[in-house]
Amino acid sequence: MTHQRVLRFVFIGLASATLLAHPVSAHAEMLPASRLAIIHIEETGETQGTGAGRMLADLLAADLSESGRFQLVERIEISGYLDEIGFQGSGAVDPSTAVAVGRLVGADLVLHGSVFKSGKEVTASVHVGDVESGEYVLARSAADANGSLMRVADTLADALVAFDDSQASALLQQGVSSEKLERLKTAAETYRSIVSRHPRSKHCGRALVSLARLLVSQGDYLKAMEYADDAVDTFPLSDSTEDALFYAGEARYFAAFGGGQVADVLANVERYLAEREGREGDAYESIRTRASLARGARVCYESLLSQYPTTRHKTTVDERLGEIASHGGL
Repeated sequence: MTHQRVLRFVFIGLASATLLAHPVSAHAEMLPASRLAIIHIEETGETQGTGAGRMLADLLAADLSESGRFQLVERIEISGYLDEIGFQGSGAVDPSTAVAVGRLVGADLVLHGSVFKSGKEVTASVHVGDVESGEYVLARSAADANGSLMRVADTLADALVAFDDSQASALLQQGVSSEKLERLKTAAETYRSIVSRHPRSKHCGRALVSLARLLVSQGDYLKAMEYADDAVDTFPLSDSTEDALFYAGEARYFAAFGGGQVADVLANVERYLAEREGREGDAYESIRTRASLARGARVCYESLLSQYPTTRHKTTVDERLGEIASHGGL
């Protein structure tokens, strides 16, 4: 069963339920890529007046957009604000100006730099600033002896993606360390930082799963569902998928079975459904919601066992499925 079919089944009947404290969509939203504004590439040396700066900016935009890790702010939007502040389109952009323009266009990151040519060799340097903090977080250079701007752009784009991964990895390790020291609130905030600032990094899936696990342990099951489902949908077939499916099931299991009401709720689902006429109040909706959550937990667990037959969670999953089966199978 595909991940999308899993989630579509899981949320049947939940939309109208009054029990839900956190709305959950029928499909987990794909996480947005970080918004990057390429402010300006200055032309120096033999590149002056050749259009090499704009060409490099276009090549970088194409590479970074294709990576899926960045959402590029439209050039016309950036140009409008540069015109307002009197920038003439030549020379270097002041770092504080670049960050200010980034804020105006709603960017997370800004990039500006320069391109230089001497003989055949072309060299480019870029600087990346974090709009929220106002600090510059990356500086990289690339050169090509044969003057290929495309190769230079490819090298710089790879460096930006690698940097995003390294930042996310460092944050993930901070989160793991915080957990070991039982500073769970700090750990959770660190994981959230990865999700918001590095949404396409390969480490984001692990951060989503870690958040789901922490929220399950704290009893916030419905919010845990959102994070686990995002991990399943956004990072399928990754090293986080196994745990994502498990905690997607755990969140639903405890949301359905919480409060020691398993027998009272699930063993009587059929009776409640049979007596539905005239029973549309909160009590009925609560029963229906819990039944849907239990079905969803079963689907997640079965999907986990199907894809990972020797999963380290197998003992727990078998126990959970047995518990669900003992109350009608749902």
